[in-house]
Amino acid sequence: MAYHSLLLKRRKEVHEAIADKIETLYSDRLEEFYEVLAHHYSRGENIQKACKYLKFSGIKAVKNYSLSDALRFYKEAIRTLKKEPLTPDNKKEETKSAC
Repeated sequence: MAYHSLLLKRRKEVHEAIADKIETLYSDRLEEFYEVLAHHYSRGENIQKACKYLKFSGIKAVKNYSLSDALRFYKEAIRTLKKEPLTPDNKKEETKSAC
């Protein structure tokens, strides 16, 4: 209930702060937190980091033979990247995510 009462801007800040703290506290074992980081950076609208951790989550899912999860993460990475203005670098990243 408290989460839903926060203003949207404040929710984004909270998600970003949580993700930043996870990166700091667990820097030596981030792979365990890729999915959580992807979620929080996506909700915080940090497009670059969200896309980064979505792709890492996809790679991790492939390693664990969870191809449906991998596909879901890669599709979400592409959707997330499309929120950014189209630049040559973004186009390149989108193509890499699709492969």
